[in-house]
Amino acid sequence: MAAEMLAGMSHQAAHAGNGPVSVSLAQAARDTASGTGLAALVSETAVMEAHGLALLREKRASIAALREAEQAYTRAPEQDRPTWLAYYDEAYLAAKMAHCLRELGELEQAERFARRSLEMTAGYERGRLFNTALLASILADLREVEQACAVGREALRLASSLKSARTVGYLRDFARRLQRHDSLPVVAELGEELRAAGILER
Repeated sequence: MAAEMLAGMSHQAAHAGNGPVSVSLAQAARDTASGTGLAALVSETAVMEAHGLALLREKRASIAALREAEQAYTRAPEQDRPTWLAYYDEAYLAAKMAHCLRELGELEQAERFARRSLEMTAGYERGRLFNTALLASILADLREVEQACAVGREALRLASSLKSARTVGYLRDFARRLQRHDSLPVVAELGEELRAAGILER
């Protein structure tokens, strides 16, 4: 549980954009997880460290941590995790990997993992929204504008029943990445929808 709490704190630091704190917390989580015998927990703490390292643009170290996360996950059968770690599945790992690869500028790989992250268990609608918005942001960075708008519109639809600061943050990040294409009608139209939903200021 101590490792899981530290990993959760690292996760929050990464979403706040604080790479140094995210890495420090993730390393403490990994040290704690290493003696538990829980491969899923080892995988989770490794991918948290990878995210923090990606924010610091430490590409080699981040990729190494991603590999460790993948390798540990292959050793994590369903019975190898307590109920409080049940949420950590292939979709969750794929989403974190997509985040890391996007930060590292590996956009084609990031898109592949973001799409994989949507192959998730029913009932995690909040996670589905985040992963959909993540994919939309990657498509925007790839200049796949039509696809980005279509996926972003789906994220906005999912957000209509989920109100949180993190929801707004994901959608604003997507809108910021799409902004370079705002001369295109499809982007301008989606921008109006985002304003009407209160995501962007008028």
